[in-house]
Amino acid sequence: MSRYTKIRRELVKNIQSQVKFGESKHEAKKQAIREARENGERFTAIQGIYSYMTLDCYIKETERFLRWATKKFNCKNEKSARQYVRNYLKDNINRGLSPWTVHTRAFALACAFQCPVKDFGIELPKRERKLITRSRLHTKTDEQTKSNKYEHIREFARATGARRGGLMKLRVNDLREREGGGLEVHLLEKGGKHRWVRVNPNREEIVRYFFDRARERGENALVFDRQELSKRLDIHACRAEYAREMYAVYEADGCGNGRLYRCRNERKGEIYDKGILLLVSKDLGHSRCDVVVNHYMR
Repeated sequence: MSRYTKIRRELVKNIQSQVKFGESKHEAKKQAIREARENGERFTAIQGIYSYMTLDCYIKETERFLRWATKKFNCKNEKSARQYVRNYLKDNINRGLSPWTVHTRAFALACAFQCPVKDFGIELPKRERKLITRSRLHTKTDEQTKSNKYEHIREFARATGARRGGLMKLRVNDLREREGGGLEVHLLEKGGKHRWVRVNPNREEIVRYFFDRARERGENALVFDRQELSKRLDIHACRAEYAREMYAVYEADGCGNGRLYRCRNERKGEIYDKGILLLVSKDLGHSRCDVVVNHYMR
């Protein structure tokens, strides 16, 4: 057995020991917040891996680090590899990788070595709004999915604001008439969160089309199959379009509360209504105004 394989087996075992599939991260977080308040303590992030995507990501990032460490330093075991995590993260920063990528790799390795990120002894770069490039630059992936066969999928995503995971789990009975008019869909997304989401009233036709198509396959049929939902599709960009369009819908409906959210720094001068932002945030599966403004309202 090679040294790489031996160390990998140890670290993957560490990661898998923190799996909590079937449990709700959302509920676990609420419970932790309640307990912190009752004990007069400060809430700290909950531990554990609640999704298959996170598990897959952490294992891949750990393997990436091990290939680097065993090749560069000929590490013999988990302990010897651990001492080079700081060098690895520093190398990532010096290469100009995005702060989000560096943070992901740091937390993956913290999970693998079962320690806090701070124990690596390196200050991670700040994740600032001006550095966000996701879905804002044209990429090769966009070229691969620009054909018409994906356009209907994008239209559906723009109508619902769902993440890819939520789209994959949609079934025939996840559509209903919304109280007050219009449609809403039921989404099951990361962290075990369930939510009913308002469909963009200007895009209801495409939603009805896909649900009607799925209904022909059976009462409990999935709306989409995996082949339709290519990983190359920029679903985040569709969620951003949903956010901007729904802000306009809520604004036209007079849903604002008059409390203003004023942007700063490079977006100084942009102003939004906090009441509307919170409605859009809820539709997107978030709970904060700044997340909507920084990641969707651009």
